[in-house]
Amino acid sequence: MAFVEKIESMDKLPLEILVRIYSSLDKTDLLNSMLVCKAWKELKVWKVLLPRKTKRALPFNQPNNVNCKRVCFQENTNPIWRWDNNSRGAGIAVSNHFIVLSSNIIGPVQILCANVARAPYRYYFEVQIVRTKGRSINVGVSATNANITKRCGYDANGWSYSLFSGTIYHNNTWKPYASSGTQGTRVGVGIDMKNKKVYFFLDGKNQGVAVSAEDGLPDEVCPSVSLGEVGDVVAIVQHPKIPDF
Repeated sequence: MAFVEKIESMDKLPLEILVRIYSSLDKTDLLNSMLVCKAWKELKVWKVLLPRKTKRALPFNQPNNVNCKRVCFQENTNPIWRWDNNSRGAGIAVSNHFIVLSSNIIGPVQILCANVARAPYRYYFEVQIVRTKGRSINVGVSATNANITKRCGYDANGWSYSLFSGTIYHNNTWKPYASSGTQGTRVGVGIDMKNKKVYFFLDGKNQGVAVSAEDGLPDEVCPSVSLGEVGDVVAIVQHPKIPDF
């Protein structure tokens, strides 16, 4: 009985602890863990850890093939986007599956992806909001020289969608764009570097062009995520369904 109670208490652990436990497992071990008991199977962590079925597409930054979508995508167990430990604000912890704001800081900070999006390719990445209280989360793109100690879009080197207001944030200004998001929302970013356009997707729905060449989008950008409150957690969607854009 004591063992059963311990198993059933797993869902009561802080998400940061579950992140450390489960993000170290590969796909086979994750699937086996789901079979331990009903309590473990019903943990909400599985929904964001296990990849969904998706269309085939090109590996990251590989030459275009005639019958493939020109969207960069990695078809193995490694993350599609590798987040840069050297380009993250204080307090942000990152694993293959999660980005977490785990320590007290003053103001939002951002983390940049190690991969760079450049012409003539299109790219897509997606995160899911796992936990947030104030929705002080921004998802977008930044130049490699963006100020990581500030929110994405704080300076002229970043553009982001605000989960709180649904606006586009750039150079410390806001403009109306879409509806706001909440805990559980999936935020996707389509980056068309051939035509220099950036689109945002909320739960798979295209919200239209958010950034274009006229807005000063540079020749190279990196995916970026900003977190603003201790306990903010976003999941890196490993194999998203790639939309058309």
